[in-house]
Amino acid sequence: MSRSGTEELDAAGAEPGGWPSRSWWRRRWAPVRQRADPFTVVALLALAGYAVVGIGSPLLGLTVFAATDLLADSSPYREAGLAGTEVQNTYLNDTIDAYLPNIALFVSALYQGDFAVWNPYIIGGTPLGAAPNLGLLSPIALPYLLLPAWLAPGYVKLLEIGFAAAGTFLFLRRVGLDRPAALLGGLVFASSGFMVAWTNWPHTRVAAFIPVLFWALERLVQRRTPGDAVLVSLVTTVMVLGGFPAVAGYGLLFGAGYLLVRVLAEYRTGWRRILGVALGAAGAVVAGLALTAVQVLPFLSYMSAARVDGRAQTPSDHLLPETLVTAIAPWAMGSTDPDRPPYWYLPVNLVESLVYVGAAAVVLAVAALAMPRAGRALSPKGVWGYLVAATGSLLVVLYIGRLPLALLQQLPVLFSENFVGRARSVLGFLVAALAAVGFQLLLSHRGRFRLHWYAVAVWLAAGTVGVLAWWDARRAAYASGDGDPAGRAAHLDSEMTLALGLLVLAGLLAAALWWAGDRRRDRVRTVAGVLLPILVAGQALTLAVPYWPRVDRDTFYPVTDTHRFLAGHLGHDRFAGSGRGMYVGADSAHRLRALTGHFFLNARFAETVDAIPGRQFGDPPTYLNFPPDAAVITHPALDRLAVRYFVASPAAPVPGQASEAPDDGSTARLAPGEPVTVPLRGPLRAVGLTPAAAFPTDPTTRVELVLEDSTGARVARVDRLLYDLRVGEPFWIPVTAEEVPAGDRLTARLTLRSDQPMEVRATAGTPAAATVAPADDGLRLVYAGSAVVYQRLHALPRIRWAAHSRIEPDATRRVALVGSGDLRRDEVVLDAPSGRSGGASARVGVTRDGTDEIEVSVRARAAGHLVVADALQQDWVATVDGRPVPLIHADHGMVAVPVPAGDHEVRLSYRLPYHNLGGWISGLTAALLLGLLGVGWWRRVGARGGTPGTRSLVRRPAPPDGRFE
Repeated sequence: MSRSGTEELDAAGAEPGGWPSRSWWRRRWAPVRQRADPFTVVALLALAGYAVVGIGSPLLGLTVFAATDLLADSSPYREAGLAGTEVQNTYLNDTIDAYLPNIALFVSALYQGDFAVWNPYIIGGTPLGAAPNLGLLSPIALPYLLLPAWLAPGYVKLLEIGFAAAGTFLFLRRVGLDRPAALLGGLVFASSGFMVAWTNWPHTRVAAFIPVLFWALERLVQRRTPGDAVLVSLVTTVMVLGGFPAVAGYGLLFGAGYLLVRVLAEYRTGWRRILGVALGAAGAVVAGLALTAVQVLPFLSYMSAARVDGRAQTPSDHLLPETLVTAIAPWAMGSTDPDRPPYWYLPVNLVESLVYVGAAAVVLAVAALAMPRAGRALSPKGVWGYLVAATGSLLVVLYIGRLPLALLQQLPVLFSENFVGRARSVLGFLVAALAAVGFQLLLSHRGRFRLHWYAVAVWLAAGTVGVLAWWDARRAAYASGDGDPAGRAAHLDSEMTLALGLLVLAGLLAAALWWAGDRRRDRVRTVAGVLLPILVAGQALTLAVPYWPRVDRDTFYPVTDTHRFLAGHLGHDRFAGSGRGMYVGADSAHRLRALTGHFFLNARFAETVDAIPGRQFGDPPTYLNFPPDAAVITHPALDRLAVRYFVASPAAPVPGQASEAPDDGSTARLAPGEPVTVPLRGPLRAVGLTPAAAFPTDPTTRVELVLEDSTGARVARVDRLLYDLRVGEPFWIPVTAEEVPAGDRLTARLTLRSDQPMEVRATAGTPAAATVAPADDGLRLVYAGSAVVYQRLHALPRIRWAAHSRIEPDATRRVALVGSGDLRRDEVVLDAPSGRSGGASARVGVTRDGTDEIEVSVRARAAGHLVVADALQQDWVATVDGRPVPLIHADHGMVAVPVPAGDHEVRLSYRLPYHNLGGWISGLTAALLLGLLGVGWWRRVGARGGTPGTRSLVRRPAPPDGRFE
């Protein structure tokens, strides 16, 4: 559009035709330019840089922000191409064996139109969408629902950092801090130890809302409106549904203390207002908890029958004082990578111990402590005092424990069943707020320097604590574990020296802000104020970048040949994997039904598994795994648990009749690429060669075995990746040659795929081969590839007919009976009589076997029981031909449905407990809160005289604006 120089602007500053003038734009952006001071800009850029650089390439889809590189240490992934993958962080296994596979299952089911409330693919079944464990109703988890599973974790972390920093910013602004200080506080909290170490767990997604909760509570104290109470309710809801209730509980506990301090300090003797705000906050939290009932009640119902032993806490279960050094030197006590020694060597692991806030944050927080009068004057009444008192008391509880911790452990769940170290989620926020206060005081100070004894005492006390922590850490470095104590101490000193340098630098910058009070030194103040946020972000990246996973996309739950074999053969039954045979819990991502897994188990189902000799559960007892021992693989309890296949690593011992290699003391050389033949006799499960000298391997070193019969026909072919070789001990090459007639001559053609020859024991110059022949053990080796799969020949179908029943009321004898092997295949053990079994067979056809529902057609010649070998004893119901029937305990940890003679349709399905009481409570609470918001809006409209053309229904203005008084 053209215009002439004589055209005039209208009164609003717009040109004819509506174009704003240049002067209008200048006036419009003047406040923005005033707000965009260098401190604010740099603090914002430091926060953005920390988030983007810290997460890095996963945001571009080049790598994956999940520790799936851990899969490379286990078959079948190692043998299928991941061998040699460098594991970046060995502490993140929970995230890839419990959380990500379950999230992937839920999201894939959701995209197929199924809101999967139950996961049937691990540990006999466990709640999925019915419980808040995965935290998928948190707004931070939104990328999981919108993006591919391999891409989502990086963006979840980006949102998490955004919520943590934004919540801290809002709270600090609400209590009077300027933008630069509030942004720096958000950066310190988002980069604190808890928020870094627990990445990809739900814990940090809950903790990100702790500052939001404090902001909402402060709004309620200041404004006292129903809308602010609703805000507190919503924040409470989001935190509880975030997936880790204990962190939500810590936030609510300290939030309650903050609210109490603030209302008492703000209103003093105004008891009506004090009582009104307190009751309003309490009601808001109760309403927030009520909103969560739709998931929390099913969770509580399931947990009432779950195995939870081994989680009790004592007053001695607290953080080790020596880990205080990680506040400024995060790697001082070791790394998470065995290739970066020293490896973390303290008994309480790094994830639970890291208390990092950064050197600059510590200096700023101490500065806030050293200026009590200015700190109290800076913020509303009670804020500075609460931050100091809460931080100090929490440090005592975390690092000293004893009586204070013993008292807190009387509170249910929070401290009694969860390690107190997880309260670092609150500590990080409190220290961040103090650091922001210190930054604000330094930025705003323009007076002369005056030395005060209290300030000197605070700085000396902080220095003393630091020296004592360093000394204690050196003692621990010499006292902990084996290896090289002097090397550990030297590493500690090196890290602490670097941290001390950062402390000095931060102290100098803080001093520059304090002493440069003359306006002629504003340039010095600007440089110092700009460098402090950069220092916070820079040191935080030295923790986040090595710690956070950025792994190859090929490691994200690849589908191997073993997975394809199981998918084609499992049907409705399940498999069990050994320690390094199938990565525990990862199978949900492939919808393969496994007995192993990592989540809370039904207690009776776990007791049934305990019939197997040895220790199958980890610590805590939510981790179910099996060793590749013959006594375990063949145990009768696995038969009744419908374990059709057992999967082991190719390097695991092969069960059967082993025969030693007939060597005569000579050796043979396997030259790379040159086949060597060895005569054998069938049938076989494995062939073993014994290294006679050390043989270095790499991720490509393999031996190929082709087994031929006397006619030259191929019987089996297998590629065995070589690792964990030991001189004098055979390495086994499993083969599928059990069908070969006894005594038949076989020829094994061995070809080494390596860069150098291997010396093996021999007989007359021919490699001496040990063998494992089949035994009468109920096993058949049916697949040898990236993993070894044994078919368990005596396993019962997971959904089966029991024509006979045996009653055993005693739990101990019942478990022993299930694992005894003395039961008939068509017999079931019941707790109490339930109908009569007619002793006749039936035809069973499974028509649906989904996540939340099982449908079976039964044609029974006489009455009996339909047995389902799943952990469905809690919150599952059954119908026969649409009529409800009891779902009874069977084989101690499983279920059965009594079915009369004839043709019937049996259906088992998950039902929300208590007749969906949780859904009703959540729905009614949501309606109540919406109504409260509507009333508040209507009263505000009425207080302003109503909208044009309407008459206000409010006879008098609410006092004032409908506030809690």
